[in-house]
Amino acid sequence: MQSRSFSPVSWLADITVNDRYGPGDLVPAKGEVKVAVRVLGPSWTTADKVELYANGIKVREAHIAEGNKAGIKWQGEWTLPRFRHDVHLVVIASGPGVRELYWPIARPYQPTSPVVTRRVLGSTGAVWLDADGDGERTSAFVYAQRLLREAKDEWSHVVRALADYDEATVAQAAGLLQARGVSVGTAEVREAARKAGPQVERGFQAFAEAWRESQIARVDAR
Repeated sequence: MQSRSFSPVSWLADITVNDRYGPGDLVPAKGEVKVAVRVLGPSWTTADKVELYANGIKVREAHIAEGNKAGIKWQGEWTLPRFRHDVHLVVIASGPGVRELYWPIARPYQPTSPVVTRRVLGSTGAVWLDADGDGERTSAFVYAQRLLREAKDEWSHVVRALADYDEATVAQAAGLLQARGVSVGTAEVREAARKAGPQVERGFQAFAEAWRESQIARVDAR
């Protein structure tokens, strides 16, 4: 395991959706979504990767071959298929840490290993897609709450309904079910999630792993 140290970087990650919308906007999104991205910055920083996230889940990425040049380090477009529910889009550009004396990246305050990987980051603000057409920004947590109400907390109905939602919504629903006494790591729940779809299976697995790690950390802290 390596410790990681991150620092905001003096470059700009820029996002434009459907040729006109940017961070903070709510985009009418009833069809495919075109996402244009630029990464700009000075020559003394290097960007080697750019990633697009929808609701915190990586959906696209690209390697930056000439990330040490000044000005536009990378630009490109991605087309995303129609979303069934609202999501927010964020672009993250990253590169190797700066070691020069004019801006060295410090070691982490709580390292987990003597080996430290330093990275620099540039992020856009969030662009919301109004895929359900209600004119509101609806989060994954709100969708999960709605599904539990409609299913009257019956976990099997919730899991089946999650087939139409993304991994982020699934993880939120798993947390709400766990709080209501449903052990989402049991074989029965895992099998139902597998049948509902790969994103449902991944979302339940991600929550189960995070929950297990939190319980271990709680015990270690005593």
